[in-house]
Amino acid sequence: MKLTRTVTRILIISFFMIALLVNLSACTPFVRFKNYHFESSEAAKGAGYGAAGGAIIAGLAETSIIAGAGIGAGVGGLIGADLASEHHWLKKLQKQGVQVVQIGEHVRIIVPSDRIFYFNSPTIIPQQYPLLEDVSSFIKHFGTPAQITVAGFTDNVQMPDINLELSRHQAQSVTAFLWSHGFPFRTLRPVGYGEADDTASNDDPMGSAYNRRIEISFFAPERSHHHFAFHHAPQPKPIRGKF
Repeated sequence: MKLTRTVTRILIISFFMIALLVNLSACTPFVRFKNYHFESSEAAKGAGYGAAGGAIIAGLAETSIIAGAGIGAGVGGLIGADLASEHHWLKKLQKQGVQVVQIGEHVRIIVPSDRIFYFNSPTIIPQQYPLLEDVSSFIKHFGTPAQITVAGFTDNVQMPDINLELSRHQAQSVTAFLWSHGFPFRTLRPVGYGEADDTASNDDPMGSAYNRRIEISFFAPERSHHHFAFHHAPQPKPIRGKF
């Protein structure tokens, strides 16, 4: 009788292991090369992985496999739902021309200045408040970072001192927006670099547009296993306005 139970347990564990390996092998290329296409199915995937893992652990521990699978499915489902929510915001930001890059624990959000500011101005375009609200919601997904750096950058069209001042004022405008949306002022650090850190050539319009940007960066230790890198989105045409 004991031998029969042992054989049955081994067969059930083997079934869950095979299911887990097949599911992982089917999804790995998709996740690796298109990691921003996560949908709500992540919750289902997480539940499946959790159920398989829970069943295996329960089997090894000689406890209830059904209970282990149930607990694993619950935990995996929560993790999957969290991933789905995170990637929902990533996709939404990308569609608005915002880039998100993560290297290890460091998360960097790159917002084109031409999309949120009037041309050559630190005044935020009211119609673009929703975009910054989406950025705010994405950051809140990571909890409350200990420090959020808001850095302003420009191209080299004007004099360096003018560009430096403009970048500082633009960074301060975004900082004020984040503060008004619930981020503690002590965690916000605005800084302007002007044209000192241009990452693209200013010899062509596309390069200059990319250099005009706001970078919001922070550390997210609990998310260091996630890696996001979106390609450059088309840059918007600047909207002219006054200070």
